[in-house]
Amino acid sequence: MAIVQTVALILLLTWIVGDFGFVKDWLRGLTHAEAFGVKIDRRTVDSATQLLQQLSAKKPSEFDKAIGEAALRRSIRVAPAIVDANVLWVDDEPENNDLPRQFLETLRVKITIARSTEEAMRALKRIPFDLIISDVWRPNDPRIELRRCKIHYFDYPNEKLRSNYEKPGGGGLERFNLDSNSKGPAGFSMAEQIASEDDDMVPPIIFYAAENARVVRSLCGVRVINRTDTLLQNVVSLLEEQRWKRLETSD
Repeated sequence: MAIVQTVALILLLTWIVGDFGFVKDWLRGLTHAEAFGVKIDRRTVDSATQLLQQLSAKKPSEFDKAIGEAALRRSIRVAPAIVDANVLWVDDEPENNDLPRQFLETLRVKITIARSTEEAMRALKRIPFDLIISDVWRPNDPRIELRRCKIHYFDYPNEKLRSNYEKPGGGGLERFNLDSNSKGPAGFSMAEQIASEDDDMVPPIIFYAAENARVVRSLCGVRVINRTDTLLQNVVSLLEEQRWKRLETSD
């Protein structure tokens, strides 16, 4: 038996040396929540779970509780990348996002709310945000030409626009795309202002907008989504991606 154990140990050590990168990632996956002494405690999990239940009851058509719970489980595993992360949420009607915002704040994500592009740009000068969540249509915000952050619509975001552009002389979807890039909707125009200062899109932007999801792509947006469950899932994923390497380096 001792011989078998010795051989097994030799094989294990050989495998670790031969594929240390994989083993490191595997171990990190097991110890994410412990590595920096940051944990999400039981009380926090219970509070977050209650918010998921409220979301499921309030928005059954755009919230799958199982997806929300998966986002919560991942948050627990990667707690050091979630806790104290700074997120800028830009929306002229922030009260519509109360429950998902409360969920993230329960996990100790720091949310700064901006009701306009102007407020968002001021906040970006004060705080090094890890992520931006933005709506797309803000009627009182400036619309500028999209040069670096061009967008492409595969379909119309609503029937009113379809009717306008598909009528005789309307120019169709091609014309709509040209117009959308010459005067980008507010969220996309904000991305243009941020991206113009650097070659990289930092911080990354999630566009959270019902009408535009699945029909538009942005060169400067990570995602364009309209489901709350997918939003929470993407926020957790992007915060892990953005912050974990930095945390490892600082450690």
